[in-house]
Amino acid sequence: MLELYLLCNFFSSPVRGIYCDILHIFDLQILPDSLWSSILELTNNGQQSLLNNLWHSYSGWCKDNRIDHSARAKQKLFNRKILVSPTSYTHLSQKFLKGLAARMMIFWITPILHEEALKHPQDVHQVYRANLFIALSRIYSIVAEQPKFLSYSAKEEIQEMYLAFRDAYSFLASSSLRLNILRWPVYPKLHASEHLLLSSQSVT
Repeated sequence: MLELYLLCNFFSSPVRGIYCDILHIFDLQILPDSLWSSILELTNNGQQSLLNNLWHSYSGWCKDNRIDHSARAKQKLFNRKILVSPTSYTHLSQKFLKGLAARMMIFWITPILHEEALKHPQDVHQVYRANLFIALSRIYSIVAEQPKFLSYSAKEEIQEMYLAFRDAYSFLASSSLRLNILRWPVYPKLHASEHLLLSSQSVT
């Protein structure tokens, strides 16, 4: 009940030092949208053979890092029929990608996207995409280290990383709109995340 009260009153009266479950906004909307958009880009718009390769990469990473099965995406996520919607943005059901799995998945895909960006440093799209996931993975790492109370330096870094994420997502979304490609959708939760993270308080 206390957590619900804090969430409901977060906008009108920011709670000093308490890092509520605001990342729910990321777990079930922003992360899935960023993940499926990136996976489609890595696989030539969902070429099944490339999706199969990514699945083997992901499942191997889960085994190597001893990721519990409850924190893993389902194999069906790596299926063209699930990822590609010809007339609308893809919406991933939690049957295929739960919030916890989405959180863990960013740590798998970040080095892949970073490596792609290093191979193509002149490709601004790939650089922004890598920067987006680097920022997300750092935000989640900080929250894991300080789940309730943020130090001043942690608050400052989270806000810095959020601004890097926002710049990258804005570029990727506007680029997709310009090219009439159904990726990197913009929903109200994307805007809400800005108010929440940039309003975070520290305890020191």
